[in-house]
Amino acid sequence: MFFLKTIIPALFLIFLLVNSPFAQSVDESALALKKSGKAFRKPAGFETSDEQIQVGTWFSNFDSLRTAAASFLAILFTDDKSMLKMKENTRMTIQGNVSPTRSLRQVRIDRGALRTTINYQDKREYEIITPVSVASVKGTDFWLTVDPNGTDTFIGLEGSVEILNIESGLSMLLTAGNTIISTWTGTMNINPTDPSTIPSDPDTEPEGEQEGEGGGFESLGDRHGGASQSVCFVSGRVSTSPLRTLKSSFSPPTVQTTQTGSASSGS
Repeated sequence: MFFLKTIIPALFLIFLLVNSPFAQSVDESALALKKSGKAFRKPAGFETSDEQIQVGTWFSNFDSLRTAAASFLAILFTDDKSMLKMKENTRMTIQGNVSPTRSLRQVRIDRGALRTTINYQDKREYEIITPVSVASVKGTDFWLTVDPNGTDTFIGLEGSVEILNIESGLSMLLTAGNTIISTWTGTMNINPTDPSTIPSDPDTEPEGEQEGEGGGFESLGDRHGGASQSVCFVSGRVSTSPLRTLKSSFSPPTVQTTQTGSASSGS
């Protein structure tokens, strides 16, 4: 009788937890795809300390990430091939499916510059949250800079995204070619983008001009065959074709690569 009253309910509770949205939300679904300089990860929890990020590092729910000076980190969400690019001196936290009723992924950025390239989502929603603003994203490409003085600058590159000012409740639609400035006082304004204000993307700079210690990047492609292999990028996005399904048991990274060297012909 004791077994029936205690053990069986406990097993049933474990089954519910394992199959709940909350359990699924902590699955590792983001990894460090490319890096230059130094970047650090602080796992969730009160007793954790910073760990240096390596290419291929998996990130879990509520991990806090930061880049050092003259550094860069590209993060790939393996389930939908969306990407975040952190420039130097940027700090953010990845949060998974924080809602049990909808598929919602949140990224909280406290400071720095972030390029957000979200592939169109039919069911999942993304929110990029700062101390001042919330960007609701379903499929778009934009830059966000968060200034410690309480000013957010959103620069639209492709698609559209709704920007909400937390203080005033005002909202505006960001589209390609426009810039929205949102401030801690509650003001918002939108203007055509001045091209000189668009942050440089180290991932697209010619080799030798890339920021980071010693220049250049370490990438998954470099760890699997050297310079003759690379991960495929198309217009700032990750091509889905060269990427196999990556497992959370990722050791070492398993990425299908494209050959960039010329192949010899037998004819």
